[in-house]
Amino acid sequence: MVRITAVLVAGILAGIYFPSLIRPESLTVFLVILSLVYGIVHLVLIRTVALRVVSGAVGISFIWLAGYGVVWLRDESHREDALSHHPQPVQAFRVRLISAADKREHSWRLTGEVESINSGNGWMVGSGKILLYWPLSERADTLVYGDQILVKGNPQPIEGPQNPGEFDYRQFLARQNIFHQHHVKPGAWVRTETSREFGPMYFAIKARAWTIGEIDRLIANDRASAIVSAFVIGVTSGIDDELRQAYAAGGAMHALAVSGMHVSILYGVLLLMFKPLEKKRGGPWTIAMTSITLLWMYAFITGLSPSVLRAVAMFSFVALAKPLGRTTSILNTLASSAFFLLLYDPYLILSAGFQLSYLAVIGIVLLYRPIYNLAEMRWAWADWIWQITCVSIAAQIATLPVTLYYFHQFPLYFLLANLFVIPASTIILLGGILLLILSPLPVVAEWLARLLEVMVYLLNEGLFLIQQLPHSVIYPIPITLVQALCLGMLVMGGYSLFRFRKFRWVLFLATVAMVFAWEDWRFSSTQAQFIVYRVTRGSAMEWTSDQGAVRLLDSNLANDPGKIGYHLEPNRVVRRIVNVKSSVIVGNQMGARLYDFRGTSFLWVGRDSFVPQPGLRVHCVVISGNSVKSLETFIRTVNFDYVVLDGSNSYRYAEKIKSEASGLGKGCHSVLTDGAFILNL
Repeated sequence: MVRITAVLVAGILAGIYFPSLIRPESLTVFLVILSLVYGIVHLVLIRTVALRVVSGAVGISFIWLAGYGVVWLRDESHREDALSHHPQPVQAFRVRLISAADKREHSWRLTGEVESINSGNGWMVGSGKILLYWPLSERADTLVYGDQILVKGNPQPIEGPQNPGEFDYRQFLARQNIFHQHHVKPGAWVRTETSREFGPMYFAIKARAWTIGEIDRLIANDRASAIVSAFVIGVTSGIDDELRQAYAAGGAMHALAVSGMHVSILYGVLLLMFKPLEKKRGGPWTIAMTSITLLWMYAFITGLSPSVLRAVAMFSFVALAKPLGRTTSILNTLASSAFFLLLYDPYLILSAGFQLSYLAVIGIVLLYRPIYNLAEMRWAWADWIWQITCVSIAAQIATLPVTLYYFHQFPLYFLLANLFVIPASTIILLGGILLLILSPLPVVAEWLARLLEVMVYLLNEGLFLIQQLPHSVIYPIPITLVQALCLGMLVMGGYSLFRFRKFRWVLFLATVAMVFAWEDWRFSSTQAQFIVYRVTRGSAMEWTSDQGAVRLLDSNLANDPGKIGYHLEPNRVVRRIVNVKSSVIVGNQMGARLYDFRGTSFLWVGRDSFVPQPGLRVHCVVISGNSVKSLETFIRTVNFDYVVLDGSNSYRYAEKIKSEASGLGKGCHSVLTDGAFILNL
C-alpha cells in the first residue's frame, strides 16, 4: 500500500499542477483500455515470470491515471451551471447554507451552496460554493445549516494575493471549490426556507454549538474557556494573539488544533480502558469496533471538521488492523488510510495539516525506538521523561521540512515545552470531555471546571516563561520547496544509513546536501527594492537590500501584528531578509517626509496641509489619506515621475487621481486596485 499510495499521490500532483495534460474523454478511454489489458495479461501470461512485471506496470499506470482523474472529478469549476459561467452581473441568488455561523472580528461568515441565479433574465439553475459575510449587527448567528436564503447583489471572485509572497487565499479556497464571496448588505437578504436537513452534518454542527456553549457556560475565565475549546473541539477563534505567540514559541501550536495528537491520546486511553478484554474470546474485535465507534462520536461533537476526520480515519485503520493481525505493518496501515482519504479529497495532499499528521506518526513509528535505545534510564520517572523526549524528537525530525517550509520558524525549546505540554494536553482534553459528560451535575461540573482553569493557567504561564527565554524562536528560516524536499530526503537518507549501514547512503546524503547548498546559493542575493504594500486602510512602505530592510508604517498598522504578519512578513521570508528596522510614519508640520535611497528620492505626503517649495524634484510621490486635493496643482511645485496611492486612500479618490495623472502624462499606481507597487533599484 505504501507503493500504491505513492503512485496515487504522483497522479494527483500531476492532475493539480498539469490539469490540461490529459483530457477527461481520453482519460476515460485510457482507464478502460488498461482495465482490459490487465485482464488479458492475466489470461495470457498466467504461470509465467513476466506476469508480475507486466501486470504491475499496467496496474501502476491505472492507479496513476486514477489519481489524475479524481482531481478532475473533485474540481467543480468546469460545471456548465457554475456561478463563474453565468452572465454578469448577477442581480440576486439563492443559496443553501452548508456551515454554521463563524464569528469573525468584524463580521459573521457562513458558507453556502448556490442553487439558482438571477442575472436579469429570470432564474436559472446555478452551482458552486460561496463565502457570505454579514455585519455583526445582522445577527446571522440565527441562521443554521440547511437554511435557504435569497440574497440581493453580485458575488465577487475571491481576490488573489496582492503583495509579494503573500498567502494565496484564493488558491486555498479554490481547492475547496470556493471561488466567490459576497458581503451581504443590511436588509438585502431574506430567509426563504428553514432547514430541512436532518443528516449527520446538521446534527454534528448542532452538537458542536452545544459543546461550545457548555464550555463557555461552565468555564468563566475567557482564556481558559478558549484553550479548552481549542483542545477539545479545535475552535481557536477565542485565542488572542499574545497567547498564540506563546504557544508558537514553545512549539505547542499543534495542541491548539484537534488533530492526530488529540485522537492518539483518546485512542490510547480507550486501549487502556479495554485492556482486560484483550484475552477474551472476540475481545480484539470488540475493542476495535468500540474504539472506532467512540472515535467517530468524538469527531461528531467537533462538527466533523476536516482535521478531525483525517485523524479519526487514520486511527480507524490502525484500530481495524489490530484484530486482523496487521499490527506489524503499521506503514501499510497508514498508507491505506491515506489512499482512501485522497480518493475522497485529492487536495488533502497539499494540506499542511494532512502532511504534518502523517509525517508525525511515521516519524514516531520509525524513529522513536532507535532514539529511545540510545540511553537507558535507571528510574521510572526518568524513563517516563525520556519517552516523552523521544516522541517529541522523532515527531520534530519527521515534520521539520514541512514546518520550516510553511512556517519558517523553529522553536528552540520545544523539548522543554513538550515535557509539560503533552501531559497537560492529555489532562485538558480528557478533562474537557469529562466536563461535557458531567455537565448535568452542577456541583461536580463546577469543581471540574475550576480544576481545568488551574491546569490551563499553569500551561499558559509555562509557555509564557519559555517565550521569555533568549532566542525562544528562530525566525525567519527561509527555505524553498526544493530545499524542503532536500531536507526530507536527508532525513530519509540518515535513517536508511543508520539502519542499513551502506556506503551508498553516504553518497546519497552528500549529493542531496550539495543540491541544498546550490539552491541556497541561488537565492542568496537580494536586489534592492522599494515597495508600497497593499494594506486596506493602512500605509506601509519598505526599502530592501542585502543589508536588510527599512519599514515605514502608520501608527494603526504598527500596532497590528496580524496584518503585518499576513501582508508584509511573507516578502521578508521569500527574499531572505533577516534584519528589519521598523518605524512609524509621522509627518512633520509640513505634512510630508522626503527620503533618499540609493540615489532615488521619494516623497511621502500624508496631510493636505503640505505646501511644497517650488522646484522640488523627486522620482516617486506616495500619497496617503486623500491628502493631495489636486494633482494638477501639485505638479506646479513638485516635479515627479510617478505617483503611488497607498491603501489609506479611498477607492473614489484613487480613481480621480489616476485620471488626473493620465491626463498629465504621469504614471500612477493605486495599490487598492493594482496590488503592491514594486520598484527595483
